[in-house]
Amino acid sequence: MFWTTLPLFHTNALCLSLLGGLLAGRPVVIRNRFSASRFWEQVRGDGGTVVNLLGAMVPILLKTHPDPVTDHPVRLAVGGGVSAPAVEAFEKRFGVRFMEIYGLTETGMNAARSPGSGGVGTVGKALPSWEIRVDAPDGSDGEIQIRARRRGALFDGYWRDEERTAAAFTDDGFFRTGDLGRYDTDGNLSFRGRAKDCIRRRGENISPSEVEYSVAQHPAIAECVAVPVPSELAEDEVKLVYVIHGGA
Repeated sequence: MFWTTLPLFHTNALCLSLLGGLLAGRPVVIRNRFSASRFWEQVRGDGGTVVNLLGAMVPILLKTHPDPVTDHPVRLAVGGGVSAPAVEAFEKRFGVRFMEIYGLTETGMNAARSPGSGGVGTVGKALPSWEIRVDAPDGSDGEIQIRARRRGALFDGYWRDEERTAAAFTDDGFFRTGDLGRYDTDGNLSFRGRAKDCIRRRGENISPSEVEYSVAQHPAIAECVAVPVPSELAEDEVKLVYVIHGGA
């Protein structure tokens, strides 16, 4: 049974949960909101076996449930944007295999790392219908670009926006995702954040996701986000917005 708390106006729940369940002929449970404290209680009551998670949900669940929780029917969690330590801790503490994936609204799901395989913390390798390249020298961060191997897999363009559509594709037909990534020596792709989210401070490029991951390790922090704000010294300064756990 597919189980999600994500909204259907987002391609994640629409494609991975609802359409996935319809195509597989399996029930789908859609909860109206994510509750970290009641997550395992709800999924247990609903009988969910495959859960759909966004990256931020994983560290939140790990902090909310510091002790093992294994009395549930979940066998597989599907999500992306999760660090290797968080994936390993999630699998060990909750007894659930974790499948890391990568995709966009425009392209669908393009890469996946099978549970139990190497490259934990990466999104694995391109699925058969896709070509994925990183527009950068080997081993460094660059834009992830995607091209379909079969007709109809990739979207045709943005609705009534020829200029934006033209800018979104390279001359050889690859879609410019605006995401940063890199390949490791085993050919596994890592998602490194959004190119447009990069914070430029005093001549250095700062990844908000790396700042957020580091801060989120503090036991008092429930959620956090790093954003650029104008600096008196030109370029940006880093502003951190955070929510603390009750009692912290």
